[in-house]
Amino acid sequence: MGMKKFLLRFFLLASPIIAIVAFFSIVDVFMLYYPDVRTAPFQSIRFNGLSQNLLAVNLFSQQNADEKYNAFIFGNSRSRAFQGKVWCTYLDDECASFHFGAGGTGLYDAYKKIRYLDEVVDTIRHALVVVDENFLVLNTNSKELMQMTPPLVSKESKFLYYLGFYRLKLDVSFMWAYFDFLLFRTYRPYMKGGIVPPDFKGLFNFTNGDIIYPSEALIQADSSTYYQGLIDRGEFFSRPAPKKEHPVTETEVTQLMKIRAVFDRHKTDYKIIVSPIYDQVSLGAHHLRLLVEIFGETRVYNFSGKNPLTEPIGNFSENIHYRPHVGTQILEQIYGGE
Repeated sequence: MGMKKFLLRFFLLASPIIAIVAFFSIVDVFMLYYPDVRTAPFQSIRFNGLSQNLLAVNLFSQQNADEKYNAFIFGNSRSRAFQGKVWCTYLDDECASFHFGAGGTGLYDAYKKIRYLDEVVDTIRHALVVVDENFLVLNTNSKELMQMTPPLVSKESKFLYYLGFYRLKLDVSFMWAYFDFLLFRTYRPYMKGGIVPPDFKGLFNFTNGDIIYPSEALIQADSSTYYQGLIDRGEFFSRPAPKKEHPVTETEVTQLMKIRAVFDRHKTDYKIIVSPIYDQVSLGAHHLRLLVEIFGETRVYNFSGKNPLTEPIGNFSENIHYRPHVGTQILEQIYGGE
């Protein structure tokens, strides 16, 4: 009798948690396992917590059989300046691009994705690898859930990866904001950082993984007001910024060499692009030398430091990301003369 009471009490205490886990498993707000991310339910509620990395990997794995992707973009969020549709205009008529870039990721993420592609695609015909110094020194899997390389690619623990998302779902502030918006469809200031406002202007391409950030719509609508607001907030600091030295590691060398080996095996036409960054700090000489030694001088394009692309603030949406028209200018410089 005592055991029955204990089990009943346990069930009563655990039932709210069980109900919440069951609800979020069905709704799958983070698109962890929904069969088709393009038609996932409750897409009218979007989250800053949605992992770009997981979304891209799921989208690719679901669509590759139909789309037969053969041209790939790798990098962190700065790689978003390169739009697959534009890139394909410089390539062959059979170009089918996919954008694997994701915010906060580094060399480890690109290396794992390239190794994954080596296993699952017939050809890696073209590749853009968009790098900067912070990207090159991130050669282990991120500890941050939203930047972590998904287990389908990393081959690391699925259990620990998905457990992290379930812990996030059980966060009281997240649940409160979610159900508030779900029931009343009213965006409130306290939801910032969790739920994306309904008037969010960012665009995600569910065919090739490209993302256009919402700042582009704001700049197009009123560039003067947009940039004056950034200037008033001190977004555009004086430059060049102090240089931080990051030593080359054996892991970095190994991962870059293995990337080169995959590209050689697929006879890939690849370009290594060093991003133009607002701070005008040049890529460390030892990192640049390593890229040239491994990939060859004709494959590496260095746009870091002070140059015509990094000088105008109009080339940046803030002090971190350069804009899509800059990506197009870089593509023209690389491919225009070929």
